[in-house]
Amino acid sequence: MIRHKVVCLIGSTRYFKEMAQVAHDLSLGGSIVLRPHVVKSQVFPRAPLSPEDRTRLDHIRYEEVELADEVYVLNIDGYMGESTSRQLAYARSLGKPEVWHEPIT
Repeated sequence: MIRHKVVCLIGSTRYFKEMAQVAHDLSLGGSIVLRPHVVKSQVFPRAPLSPEDRTRLDHIRYEEVELADEVYVLNIDGYMGESTSRQLAYARSLGKPEVWHEPIT
């Protein structure tokens, strides 16, 4: 049996469409993709997340980073928010390889 690479996609959900496209491309390339599924956007309007929701989702993201073979950093126009920075720091602390969507400037 083939073991597929597990990729954790991290980045701002403000770029949800781009994130979906990257997940699509990585999946077609043979990777298992972990990415945020709860987003605040016009696509999925919802009530604001409670502090408990945010904490739970943060813990899930860190566990996804742990499960991944590598992290793919979606840094559209060089943007990286606070939560993405924390997730990247955690991935680095675990020695996870990084792939960057755009070159780092």
